Amino acid sequence: MPLSMEREEVIEKFVKSIVRWRPFALFALALLGLALRLYGLNWDQGNSFHPDERQILFHVTALSWPGSLAQFLDPANSPLNPHFFAYGSFPLYLLAIIGNILSHFFPDITSLSNLTLVGRVLSAIFDCGTILLTGWLALALAEDTTPGRRYAWTLALLSAALVTFTPLQLQLSHFYAVDTILLFFTMLTLLASVKLARTDALIRWSLVAGLAYGLALATKFSAAPLIIPIIVALLLRWRKLGLVSSLASFLLTIVITTVTFLIAMPYALLDRVNFVQQLSAQGDLARGYLDLPYVRQFAGTIPYLYE
Repeated sequence: MPLSMEREEVIEKFVKSIVRWRPFALFALALLGLALRLYGLNWDQGNSFHPDERQILFHVTALSWPGSLAQFLDPANSPLNPHFFAYGSFPLYLLAIIGNILSHFFPDITSLSNLTLVGRVLSAIFDCGTILLTGWLALALAEDTTPGRRYAWTLALLSAALVTFTPLQLQLSHFYAVDTILLFFTMLTLLASVKLARTDALIRWSLVAGLAYGLALATKFSAAPLIIPIIVALLLRWRKLGLVSSLASFLLTIVITTVTFLIAMPYALLDRVNFVQQLSAQGDLARGYLDLPYVRQFAGTIPYLYE
């Protein structure tokens, strides 16, 4: 009997030691993913072969800070207005700000080719963050459905590994388009939604949900359906903890979302006519009402399945 108990204690200690190391395994996967995403970033040797990336970079290099508040509030004359809303303004402003900071140390960094590389590094970093968020989200979802925390960690690491080596994400990390940034904030919104449904840290996760959702919208407005998991999470919270808690969380999330979106994309409000027109044009393009060369490949195909 003592021998059996001793053996069980050894096994238990071994399992606990493995569990303690699993967070490090997740970070190791993220670092490996970052290395894979940084490899060969200058694949086009500065020739800007990716059309969406080139379009974004053209608008980034045209941005500058307004000379006055009046100029900032004038969308027709403000140099901070990208006049481009097919994508959100957050990726443009982010790259412009980082490029401006780096230019104090590396004066040539603001050239189109160098700024493209800076953007691709940012894209790789965001996708590395998605690896971590995927593992965290899988862990949060699996903890309630698996017989032990070690099994939950197994699912978390497997999920993170799949993201680490997914060819599409490796490819997208080599462009400064909006895909990796949008995916990062999508995963963060989903994680915050899961936490909102379960946690007692109501204010913290409401703030995270609002910030993530607002930045997702400011990255690409097609992120709007992310309101659905937030609402579902708060409905689950309502059933468990009552109406007051859920309503307070929802209102806080919406306020933070609105403030974040308007800070990251102010001309969605200040230049709202142009914003709505371009958004409508993107909708017509997606539905096949506009005929442009780069969408003809989707003509006559089965919606959603082919696309």
